[in-house]
Amino acid sequence: ASCYNARKNSEVLVSYYLFHKDRRIEGGYHAAAAVSIAVASSLHKIRSPRGPVGQTIGLPPAQDAVEEGERINAFWTVFVLDRCWTVWMQSPSVLIDETSARTQIDTP
Repeated sequence: ASCYNARKNSEVLVSYYLFHKDRRIEGGYHAAAAVSIAVASSLHKIRSPRGPVGQTIGLPPAQDAVEEGERINAFWTVFVLDRCWTVWMQSPSVLIDETSARTQIDTP
């Protein structure tokens, strides 16, 4: 899980940096990578009665409330990042397709 956290964190940080530097192509790539990691890790399905759909990274269950809270915060950080890029690029979100069970959000 620590490798996953390092990768996700780096994608988020690089994307925000490139957003600040007005580098749309590179930043959009890193934002999409952060979204892919979050969805593959099922961070959008924390406490979901439906559970993950499709192939996931398979993170072990959170060991305590702190770890679960960190995962919840990580998801919403990526969600906000995606929305920032969506507005700036005037493009559809790469995170949410309400018609797809795979990307519906159940995380508190």
